[in-house]
Amino acid sequence: MLSWIKKRPERKIERHLAGYDVEITFKRVRNIILRLKPGTTRLYISAPHRISQKEIAQFIQSRTEWIEHHQAALQAAPPPSTTLRPGDKCAVWGRPLQLVFTPKRRKAISYDLAYLYLPVGDVETVSIKLIERWYKQEAERAIQEILPYWLEQTQTYITKVTCRSMSSRWGSCSPTRRTIRLNSALAQYDLKYLEYVLVHELTHLYELGHNARFYGFMDQFLPDWRTRQRGLHHFHPTTQPSFLRD
Repeated sequence: MLSWIKKRPERKIERHLAGYDVEITFKRVRNIILRLKPGTTRLYISAPHRISQKEIAQFIQSRTEWIEHHQAALQAAPPPSTTLRPGDKCAVWGRPLQLVFTPKRRKAISYDLAYLYLPVGDVETVSIKLIERWYKQEAERAIQEILPYWLEQTQTYITKVTCRSMSSRWGSCSPTRRTIRLNSALAQYDLKYLEYVLVHELTHLYELGHNARFYGFMDQFLPDWRTRQRGLHHFHPTTQPSFLRD
């Protein structure tokens, strides 16, 4: 039975629910996930195969205030940039850093308390993909530093942890394979949020659902996890770095 669920293909439909045009993708997820995109009022839903359209409509109705607030913010926001130029700012571990283009003889991207140095030579702009790739490397570096400690704290083990850009979640866990995947965009925010997501996914090795047992483990492993969760909820998972222009 479990193997059949695992192999069940994704199914995508479009509906008008609770006053919104909605694109629903039924896939192997545990909960309903709602995403918004710039330039459209359409809602993008990922939902478990077992969830009915009626339940999805009820979920949307319960999030109406959140949807309206964030749609207004998206419409007011400028279109996302696809390039970087000297003087732009982007966040690294919770700190907005000013970009400086340096000669190519520098071998790697580096940063200090105020600047992020890109070894790209004498050019006017570069693609944001350069930073996206670096965020992935930076997140992986940080994970390797903190992972031994948190494996010891949670008294568990994993076979693999990876980072990648994810548009709708901060992390995911496969208890059967004992693998964890984290959103590389976490490198933009304070390290405490990366720790929170890592511990959250490690806890799923003990309990699949978000229930009293799961939260009991979280209280044991990371007593201030609720504070970190509330802080992270101010952000939205994104595949694009957050750039700040004056």
